[in-house]
Amino acid sequence: MLPSQPGYDVFGKEILRAYEIKDIVIKSLVRNGILGDDYTLGPTEQRDGRHLDMLYLPLDKFIESLAPVIVEVQKNRQGFYWSSDPLLFECIRCHRFIPHLVVISNAGFSSKRYRNTTFNKEENEPFYTHPCQSWAKSTKFYTPESIAIHMDKEPLDKMIALCHVFYAGKEYYASQKVALDIYSIDTDKIAKLFADTQSFCDTVECQFQKILNENDRKRQLKYAKDVVHFVRQFKRKCLPSTDECAVTSIESICEQQESEDLIFVKEKRRINAGRFNWNNCYSESRTEGLFQRYSSHTTLRKAFERETL
Repeated sequence: MLPSQPGYDVFGKEILRAYEIKDIVIKSLVRNGILGDDYTLGPTEQRDGRHLDMLYLPLDKFIESLAPVIVEVQKNRQGFYWSSDPLLFECIRCHRFIPHLVVISNAGFSSKRYRNTTFNKEENEPFYTHPCQSWAKSTKFYTPESIAIHMDKEPLDKMIALCHVFYAGKEYYASQKVALDIYSIDTDKIAKLFADTQSFCDTVECQFQKILNENDRKRQLKYAKDVVHFVRQFKRKCLPSTDECAVTSIESICEQQESEDLIFVKEKRRINAGRFNWNNCYSESRTEGLFQRYSSHTTLRKAFERETL
């Protein structure tokens, strides 16, 4: 699972490594037809031990015409801006060119006074710039406040969408555990449904095979009725009720048909007054080829009492 906090973590670093994200950042910064393909991923650990969130370096064939790009996902506090100078200087020392600096500030500025006295913002731009860029070719500071008025535009600018992902990352990934729990429950339900369906298919296939192998017409009819009865029971157990349906369905027609086993038991109970002998009933029915699904008169009686005969 990805960490919930953007910035110096797995989420921030991994998303910035993706080709599609690199392309978005480069296009928004360099423009003039320059693509993410014209840059490669650079080392994020510098020789002085400092770490960058991401460094994009131009390919060798563009090294004289394109500048490196540093991307930082930070809380834009006053201390960070001043500490960014050593990062920029180290990049210049290692790669010989002044880089661009892109900062996605996931918490805005530490104060309005700091923002107003240190940064500039053009009216229609979604980022702030710094008037003094001694160690950067250009600087762009994106904040939740600076992109807010651009969020409703259609189509949504890809760089603004990327910033929003970082800003909303905490809420999104905090809910990830809940989502995974829900998916786990659904996975269990799907597994059970698959097992039930497999069992249903195997049973029906076996019953129809018995019909195909049986030459006696009476037994074929009995096996067919057993299939109808089994399907009805399966649907009652596994599918939602369709009682609200106004049209008489095939299922309801089947439910009105009694199995041959049930007809036999009812007839015996009608003929034999007084205490009913289930053992005799079971023995007599077996000689006529009935009650094949029951192993004894006890299971036969339970099926009758549960109305599953």
